[in-house]
Amino acid sequence: MPTWSTVFHKTLVVSPLVLLTAACGSGSAPTSPSQDRTLTAVVEKSRAPIVCTYAVSGPASLDVPASGASTHITVTAPSGCRWTATDNASWIHLSIGSGSGTNTLKVTIDANKTGAPRTGVVSIAQTTIAVTQTAIVVDPLPLATTQISFSGLKTNNAPVTTYTESGFTVATASASWVAWTTYGHPAPFITFFAAGGSSVTGEVRVTAGGAAFVFKSVDLYSSTTRIPYRITGSRRGAVVFTLSDTLPNTFGDFATVSNANAATSIDTLTIALTNAAAPCCRNPMGLDTIVVAK
Repeated sequence: MPTWSTVFHKTLVVSPLVLLTAACGSGSAPTSPSQDRTLTAVVEKSRAPIVCTYAVSGPASLDVPASGASTHITVTAPSGCRWTATDNASWIHLSIGSGSGTNTLKVTIDANKTGAPRTGVVSIAQTTIAVTQTAIVVDPLPLATTQISFSGLKTNNAPVTTYTESGFTVATASASWVAWTTYGHPAPFITFFAAGGSSVTGEVRVTAGGAAFVFKSVDLYSSTTRIPYRITGSRRGAVVFTLSDTLPNTFGDFATVSNANAATSIDTLTIALTNAAAPCCRNPMGLDTIVVAK
């Protein structure tokens, strides 16, 4: 009987991960149903691509107190799936910048001493977390109160154009101001005159070498008339408050004008007084004891 050979292949899909290839051996033609066959199976496993999914456990946003804080955030992902962690601010710190699979990182926020609230962003495994932080409120240092009392003026009726005391400068801007050393609140004070029947506006400007300060009060004087005044506080060239009114006749005494805006910082104080003398007489008008603080 002639000899022949038969070879066949089977491809069996067992699962998406396993591929079976079977080959039947060769030999004599079968002579009976019971004839043995040799079956050789070659199994080849093919790894399927990993599908990376990420779950970030933690708050959707971080509201951080001014004193700073830290928190832990966990990333859950299949083994071998890589992820990154970044932030956009120098005051936010991440314990690691990348990871693989499941891992936990620490987020630390510095104390905010800038004086203003701030915001930032943390991105972890393609998840964005907004960071909002309040600011530390720093109580201002107590201001040192100064009374500009004109105590350095020693010569009666001496012209006054510029006077400096305790870091403050008083400069006359209109009218002819003089020192009056025999009277004041307390003496001396500065004054200007209006001839009988005339009206003169006297103005002074108070500065502190460019530094900011606050104005609290001033004592105003007139011998025989009412005292119309206009007091202006400015900061960087912009007016921040104005006091305007008329004091009744003080009959040669002083009256104090207090500032309702005493907490408002300024760098220039302007005091303008309108001296409208009666027809009969020359009238002195002036000021003393300018209370400021810085």
